[in-house]
Parts: sequence; C-alpha cells; structure tokens
Amino acid sequence: MGFKYGKSRTKSFKHGKQSKKDRTNEDLLYEILLKSGVELTAKIEEIKVGYNTLYNIGQGALLVCLDDKITQDVIDEIPKHKSLFMDTKVIFKEAGFMSDATKINAIQNLKQFKIEDVRSV
Repeated sequence: MGFKYGKSRTKSFKHGKQSKKDRTNEDLLYEILLKSGVELTAKIEEIKVGYNTLYNIGQGALLVCLDDKITQDVIDEIPKHKSLFMDTKVIFKEAGFMSDATKINAIQNLKQFKIEDVRSV
C-alpha cells in the first residue's frame, strides 16, 4: 500500500484557496483523479508527445492531456494507450484547443477508435 503527497505551496493560497492561475498541471491532474473516483495510488505513466504530456492512469482507464496547445500528435497517440479491459475516459484542458472545430475534430477522431467518453476541464 502506498500514497502520494505533495509539498504545500502556502504562498499560492489565499484564505484557504489556491488561486487558479497558480495551479500547476499536476494540481489539476490530482483534482481530476479525485473527481473521477480514481485512487491516488493508481499508476500514472507520463508519455511525452513532442512538447505535450499525456498522462496514462490505470493502464488506459483514464488518459489526460492538460497542455495549452494540444497537437494532432497527441490525438493520434491516445488510441495506442486505451484500456483493453474497460472503456477509456479522455480528459483535455478546454483551453488546449485552438478552436471549437479543432476540439470537435479531435473527439470525432477518437470515436473512430471506440473512445466515446471525452471531456474537457
């Protein structure tokens, strides 16, 4: 049994809340894990795709990209890591897409690989 912990960043907290602009991708990732019901002890694999980072949590159960400029290479990489045992959920950072059309195209590309649960934060 194990657990993960992070260092407190007290300088970024104001009245008990962390400013959204001070949040790191790691902060957002752990918030997503908690809200998705994924155990914090789940294996997290960090996959570099060019300048982007794709997080593979729980052997493809959850794939997350929180970068500000999501490339087509990331979209093409996702199906290679989808779970063989359960439906894969994909989460992107909303601001990562240059336009709504780009986001819609990404979702349609993933649907071709039977990845239906695609969300943005």
